[in-house]
This record gives sequence, structure tokens and C-alpha cells, in this order.
Amino acid sequence: MKNIQLFQEVASWQWEINGFQKAAFLIEERLDIIHKNASPTLKTNKISFLLNQIIDQEKELDEIESILFSHKETLKEANNKKHWPDDVAMKQQSIRNLVNTKKTIFSSIKDDYYKLLRDLLF
Repeated sequence: MKNIQLFQEVASWQWEINGFQKAAFLIEERLDIIHKNASPTLKTNKISFLLNQIIDQEKELDEIESILFSHKETLKEANNKKHWPDDVAMKQQSIRNLVNTKKTIFSSIKDDYYKLLRDLLF
């Protein structure tokens, strides 16, 4: 039963990370267009800062995706054994903390992006 819950949790993390990756890609494209077409009066350093932040986060999301894939393989191997190794639970908690951190970061990035759009309109 525990192994099913762990697999479900990993699957939900993969879903969330994939959503963050797609959102980051879309925001990056939009910011790039805004940055290229920005008038001299706009504060392009705000746009550049957010754009660089998105690019950095995309790299980290790729790393997390790789970690999740590796952890999923570890879970499959552990599922075939009689006893779950203690490090599986520790790794699961570590990844849980990492994903929760990314949720917070992307919430902040989304807020910064919307604030930037409001600033550009007014």
C-alpha cells in the first residue's frame, strides 16, 4: 500500500513539474518578445531580471525532472524487495521539500510576471 502512495506522489510531482516547465516556457517567450519590443522608457532591467530568473528556474526544473525519473526507478527496484530501504523514504522527503520549494518560487515568479504586465500597461 505504501509503495502505491509513493508512486502516486511521484506521479503528481512529475505532473506539477511539467506544468511549471510549460508555464516557464510561455512566460519566457512572452518576456523575450516584450524585451525585444520594449520602448526605451520601459525599465528593461526588470524584464531582463525576470527573464533570467525564468531561465535559471527552467534549468532547475530539468534537474528535478531527472531526479524524479531516477527516484521512480529506485521505487520500482525497491518494490521488488521484501523491505523498503530507509534511504527511499529519506529521498522521498527530500524531493517533497524540493517540489514544495519550486511551488513557492513559481508562485512568486507568476506574481512578478503579472505585476510587470500591469506596470507595462500603466
